[in-house]
Amino acid sequence: MHLKLPVTFDNSEISSDVDCIAATLEEADLSRIAKLAQHVRDLKVQHIADFDWGWTARNCEGNPAKDRLDFVHINVSDDDVYWSGDLRHGVNSRWETASVLIEDLMRGEDIDRC
Repeated sequence: MHLKLPVTFDNSEISSDVDCIAATLEEADLSRIAKLAQHVRDLKVQHIADFDWGWTARNCEGNPAKDRLDFVHINVSDDDVYWSGDLRHGVNSRWETASVLIEDLMRGEDIDRC
């Protein structure tokens, strides 16, 4: 399945051509997300974060962005998931995507929110 999510930055002065990020999630990725969500429930924690490198920064037109995403994390709670990381753009800025319900991901249908 293909996933495209809008990106927000913690620094409002950042002028980046990254408007959304895109990835292809395979069955193994969906299984991993479901397992992490179960661990969140079992451990009674807010979320679990782990490295996840399969993302491409894109602009609104869908073209690869010039800016580079670093230290991409997947953040899984008991019912949703979002990705976050750093943008290297002369100055560092943190970014994160909109969250997606895990239930929606498990349908296996493409999601495009950009």
